[in-house]
Amino acid sequence: MKAHGLNPRIRKSPYFQSTLKYGATEFHPYNGMWMPVGYDTPINEYWNTVERAGLWDVGVQRCIEISGPDAERFMSMLTPRDISNIKVGQCRYIVMTNQEGGVLNDPVMMRMAEDKFWLSTADSDMYLWTKGVACYSGHDVIIETPAVYPLQIQGPRSHLIVSALFGDDVLDLKYYDWMKADIHGIDVIISRTGYSSEIGFEIYILGYERGDELYETIMQAGKPFELSPGSPNRIRRIEGGVLDYGSDILVDNNPLELSMERLIDFNKPDFIGKTALQKIRDEGVTRKMVGVFMDG
Repeated sequence: MKAHGLNPRIRKSPYFQSTLKYGATEFHPYNGMWMPVGYDTPINEYWNTVERAGLWDVGVQRCIEISGPDAERFMSMLTPRDISNIKVGQCRYIVMTNQEGGVLNDPVMMRMAEDKFWLSTADSDMYLWTKGVACYSGHDVIIETPAVYPLQIQGPRSHLIVSALFGDDVLDLKYYDWMKADIHGIDVIISRTGYSSEIGFEIYILGYERGDELYETIMQAGKPFELSPGSPNRIRRIEGGVLDYGSDILVDNNPLELSMERLIDFNKPDFIGKTALQKIRDEGVTRKMVGVFMDG
């Protein structure tokens, strides 16, 4: 959809004006927000990602915050993955399943404090699901959607750009860890994560008002490294085996048929979908998603 035809009932990211300035030609609805795409051809954006670096507005990855005295127990119930050893400052890729074992979402979970988690979600309404579960689970938790909006810098030069912006300490981030930072008084969270299978970082702005300022600051810092605006590149993520919720993964898929056994801990006391997944495991899956290598 072209920018002039955007439905006002769907929200714009804090980087919207910057994406127009730098050439976004279409916007797709995602999690109740507009995701900018179409800066260049998919092939050119692919080469930007694998040879240099791209800046992507992925503010549509709406974050859900789970906090309170029972936050860890509640979070553990929402996912088959064991999260008991996740420390503050670490992230994990998880799946969230329904009572039939179907995948509802595959967010990145971030432990923000001993009693606080963020879920950076794919395109499905996990806020309502999580809120609904909390209403009847008996856990003492608060479910919110904080004003945090990620950008991604992905590609082999991304580490040069983030260190130019935030200093060399950011280079010490391990894969799937996060840290606090700021630039020009703009507070952010930086995680060593991304959607490209290249080296990359996500920068979560805390608040809405200064998004365009942050975007422009990153673009200027990235000029010496040929940073280009873009959007998540389907060619690269397919090459890297990165699955996309809503196309590769649907709610009638379960983690076992997606070869995600490593994300399931059947020794956990309980999680939503455990009984169904145990039955599928014991009887055997009827289909399996696999990767294929092709010449050409």
